[in-house]
Amino acid sequence: MKRSTYMKSFVVFLLLGMVFASCCPKMDASTRVEATFIKMLERTAAKLKFSPEQYAEFVKLKAQIHKNFHQCWVKRREALRRIKEEGVREKPDVEKMTHLFQEVFNEEVYRINETFDLMVEFTAVLNEQQKRELARMISLWVSRWN
Repeated sequence: MKRSTYMKSFVVFLLLGMVFASCCPKMDASTRVEATFIKMLERTAAKLKFSPEQYAEFVKLKAQIHKNFHQCWVKRREALRRIKEEGVREKPDVEKMTHLFQEVFNEEVYRINETFDLMVEFTAVLNEQQKRELARMISLWVSRWN
């Protein structure tokens, strides 16, 4: 092959790489946390072998978790918009901007805690054997932290 053919091929591959790299979904913190919760729940559900009724409740739980984090995302976008507006003013109020950032982080913590509450409520639909297995899995998971 000629040198120009190699160069053209390189440029084409470079452009394709840039296109594919820019197509990746943009995720904020709450979206990543939601994805982590859902992934862990699905792994746990596979091990607990739900009945059809339990699986229906599990689907509802995942929908509630998604709604919970979506509300967090909406509030985060609004707070970030307000921070940007404040930042472009002639005399931006840094204290107000900091307060808005704190609200965003407090909202994320609130939503995470609410998700744990939803998961605890879900354990009511589990039978005794599933509850014991869940407790064992949680203990094993926590033991890895040390």
